Amino acid sequence: MPDSTSPEQVRNKPDLQAFALGAKMRQRAWVDFVVRHAVTLGGIATIIAISVIFAYLLYVVLPLFRPATVEQIPPVAIANAHTPLYYAIEESGQLALDISAEGTLSYVSLDDGSIRHQHTVALADNTQIAHVVKPDSADTTLMLVASDGRVVFLTTRYRVEFDDANKRRVVPEVSYPYGDAWLYPFPSGASYTAIDAKRNDDALAIAAITDAQQLWVREYALQTSLFDDSASLEELDLSEIAVKPEHSIVVLDPALNYLLLATTGGHLALRDLRALDTTLLNTSVSDTDAQLTTLSLLNGGSSLLVGDDQGTITQWMLAKNAQNQHQLQRIRQFTSPGEIRHILPESGRKGFFSIDDQGTLKLFYTTSGRQLAELSLPPCPDCVYALAPRSDTLLAATTDRISLWQVDNQHPEISISALFTPVWYEGYTEKQFIWQSTAASSDFEPKYSLTPLLFGTLKAAFYALLFATPLAIMGAIYTAYFMAPRTRRVVKPSIEIMEAIPTVILGFLAGLWLAPRIEDHLPAVFALVLFLPLAVMGFAYLGSRLRAKTDLPLPDDWELYALIPLIIGIAALAFAISTWLESAFFHGDMRLYMDQHWGLDYDQRNALVVGIAMGFAVIPTIFSIAEDALFSVPKH
Repeated sequence: MPDSTSPEQVRNKPDLQAFALGAKMRQRAWVDFVVRHAVTLGGIATIIAISVIFAYLLYVVLPLFRPATVEQIPPVAIANAHTPLYYAIEESGQLALDISAEGTLSYVSLDDGSIRHQHTVALADNTQIAHVVKPDSADTTLMLVASDGRVVFLTTRYRVEFDDANKRRVVPEVSYPYGDAWLYPFPSGASYTAIDAKRNDDALAIAAITDAQQLWVREYALQTSLFDDSASLEELDLSEIAVKPEHSIVVLDPALNYLLLATTGGHLALRDLRALDTTLLNTSVSDTDAQLTTLSLLNGGSSLLVGDDQGTITQWMLAKNAQNQHQLQRIRQFTSPGEIRHILPESGRKGFFSIDDQGTLKLFYTTSGRQLAELSLPPCPDCVYALAPRSDTLLAATTDRISLWQVDNQHPEISISALFTPVWYEGYTEKQFIWQSTAASSDFEPKYSLTPLLFGTLKAAFYALLFATPLAIMGAIYTAYFMAPRTRRVVKPSIEIMEAIPTVILGFLAGLWLAPRIEDHLPAVFALVLFLPLAVMGFAYLGSRLRAKTDLPLPDDWELYALIPLIIGIAALAFAISTWLESAFFHGDMRLYMDQHWGLDYDQRNALVVGIAMGFAVIPTIFSIAEDALFSVPKH
């Protein structure tokens, strides 16, 4: 049939093809332009997002290293001028409790110095309040000691109210937890040169040195009512022992196990509270001729802070040596330019304030051994100092005014040395790297050493690579070079999809399923490490010899399908004989055998378990990269 296409149409046909080709090129160029700029914008957005995350992390972390500050705020004039005996600050910092020698409790507003509430304690004629003692650092109960030797306990509770203008107001309430009758804890009724009291959940103890150089200790059992908050004191033991005239300080252990007798010369005697004539320790805390000026227990009662007239404050910890004998260990030392007059420990942390006779105020934190802040105050030998329960307000009271300082000390336990160098913690015999951030008690000393975390992370990564790298690379070699294409199309995507398994799930299975299984069948794990490679090598040798001597038509990847039941069988056999192996070679307990003979303390959730779990997480990545690279290499 003749072609009906005209010469004009023939001439226009190349033009149409060129136009169509040009349209496709323009479309491709437009797509390339869009994709290129989209990828560029995505990359820039990713960099910006990572930078913002990094900036936010810095914003969160840098305040941890911000130095502490102590700033003076306007002082407050006291309405009724008198000589202060004792001061305490209410938790929110709105009121201060002022106790005078005449037995008047005045609750002074720290905003304007007005007296919000007053309470008068009934005293006998010709007597005054001689001492005020706080038996429990975590409570607001106080023990008032009269000049005739009697004592009474009172507690202040603070109730929050709101007036008609919806303004918050703190209202104090005074109660007598053990009754308002004055007690004679000791039969002599003499005045005391030193007295201390401590209380725990079950008992109360009072220790005092009298003018006659007698040490008296009275213990009470706390009887708490089941129906209300009332309690009573039941008299228990009363002990008496003669002490030397130079003993001028007595300190009770918060756990009521022992007491300390101290001299101004820096000599300490530790006595058993159950038998005062038993001396547990007799030592000195002064290596020079310095005179001891003040002594205070750090929060928790595990460390003793000793200040002297040379401006030195030493921290001592009570521990037992290899002979099970009590001894004091010097942990740290802090210095101040003048004679130490006051040591104010923080109630919920391991820090303290020191004030010397030159008016130098210093803030220290014992765990890190750092000086956090320093301030020069006017010398005030007659000032009474108090620290708020939250350690955010410091008070110095004179006869007619109250000076206040605002303390900003958010993270004293964080420092470069505490994070990366060994620290001597309370209860330990030497400096160590410890990570233990929380506990059930406020007496706890936080341990923020990052070294165990960093070392544990690197160790886990090493074991993970040690477990995953041979399996992944050998598997990639076999898959790329020896596996049949049909099997490879199934195996490779199956392994790669393992990468989508959340690591949280792997960690959950490792901690709750794998770790107990390994612990219960520890000999089986070691048997697998020994026998599984031998079994695979033996199978490979026999398989190669069988194929060389016979012409059996074997299917593709027959070795793979034959090895799977072999590996499962060897694993099942190892776990089946695990108990027999443990009885035959490890005396029935492999963990105990490892500890006694090899010095290895086996923990259930150890680096081996972590390495296996993390190894399964990284096997797909290593396998995929290695297999793609190997498969791209030409066969020749």
